[in-house]
This record gives sequence, structure tokens and C-alpha cells, in this order.
Amino acid sequence: MISVLSRSTAKASLNPLWSFVILGSVFNRSDSEFHISPQNIKVLVDGKPTKVRTYEELVAEVKRKQTIQAVAAALSGVADGINAANAGYTYHRGSTSVYGNSGYSGYGTYSGTTYNAAQANRAQAEANYLVS
Repeated sequence: MISVLSRSTAKASLNPLWSFVILGSVFNRSDSEFHISPQNIKVLVDGKPTKVRTYEELVAEVKRKQTIQAVAAALSGVADGINAANAGYTYHRGSTSVYGNSGYSGYGTYSGTTYNAAQANRAQAEANYLVS
């Protein structure tokens, strides 16, 4: 029976999954078979049983995280493209007052959208660079 385990801080800092290092060796000095697998290892953390995950479970977790990251990257690329497509447009609005001779006065508002093709092309090139 091996009861001395310590958390591998080097591995844990690189990977959020817990990993342990066995401090010791296992020797089978009997004539019968001795199998080591996640199914026959018991881990206690603060005196409470903790699940030992199988290799397959760890691989599935990594693949799930990779899928989430790929979807997030794709959505980010779509958002960058949409933002780049609208980057050349600028909306303007304001108001003005006019005062003239003989008591003439006037007030008005204005609004409009301008398009700057160079700015749009620059934004699109940057978005394309980030995707590639």
C-alpha cells in the first residue's frame, strides 16, 4: 500500500487538472498478479474519498476544452470581421443656430454617415491578419 502522495505543483501550474506524483515504488513480491489502475487506487483528500479519473476521462476533458476554445476563436473571428466591415462608417450629428441682421434667427439639426474606405480596408486587413 502506498500512502504518501504529493501534488505535482509543476504540472498543476501548467495544467488545471490535478496530477500527483507517487513518492515511492511498487514491488510485487508475491506469486500472484498485482494490477495498478484507476479502478483499484483510492485517494483521500482531507480524509474524504476523491475520484481517480481514467486516462480516457482526462482525454475527453482536454478535447472538450479544445472544442470550446475552437468555437470561441471562431466566434471571435466572426466578430472581428463584422467590426471591420463597419469600421469605415462614421455617424455625425449636431445642431446649429443662425443669427442675422434685422432679427433673423434660425435653428437646425443635421446628421449623416460618412464612409472612409481606407479605414475600412485597414481594419479588414488587421482582422484578416488576426485570423491567420
